[in-house]
Amino acid sequence: MARGNASNVTPMHASGILDAGAVAPNFTLHVTPDQTLTLSDLLGRPVILAFYPADWSPVCGGQMALYNEILPEFRKFGAELLGVSVDGSWFHGAFAEARHLHFSLLAVWPGAALLPVRGKVLENGMPGFFRRFAEGVFDVEDLKFRTEELAQFIEAASKRYDFSMKKLIAVGYSNGANIAASLILLHPHHLAAAVLFRAMVPFGPDIIRDFNNLSVFIGAGA
Repeated sequence: MARGNASNVTPMHASGILDAGAVAPNFTLHVTPDQTLTLSDLLGRPVILAFYPADWSPVCGGQMALYNEILPEFRKFGAELLGVSVDGSWFHGAFAEARHLHFSLLAVWPGAALLPVRGKVLENGMPGFFRRFAEGVFDVEDLKFRTEELAQFIEAASKRYDFSMKKLIAVGYSNGANIAASLILLHPHHLAAAVLFRAMVPFGPDIIRDFNNLSVFIGAGA
């Protein structure tokens, strides 16, 4: 999860999904704590923007490593590959060094502080946030229990690290996105926004709460 101040970057503004062949909106993002990259600097070259939730997560780490392996194929076409996530520049630098990445990682919120959350339920040796009976079949009782644990953790962390939950943004992929969706349904006041990749509707809520102050992006592409 991240809490951010994006005042030192230039945001993208678009009214909807861009059509093929449309001019991409320009933006400026940090590559390092003191260096930025502007999309228009690469005018005339093909650019590949690889959006991913966060550094160090198993799926994303493997995804970026795979792109790194096939980087020569991209460069045969003169294409510039750029990774984009919510992690800060310091995280990106350490991650790129550890993974020996040879392309730039851009920080959407370079001044953001991260509140990493790790699941406690093991499935096939990998940590998850809640128990599943099968692929796509949730143990809803366990999911709600773990969601309450997450809500209590956020409350305690907000007091310990002195931040407002009104600035908290949840970022999750698959299992992480699903517990974030559960948190939205049960405790929407714990978040300001959410970015969810490959999320499902975890359950039908008993009470429909007020979501007017909550912004959510859901991506389900391959």
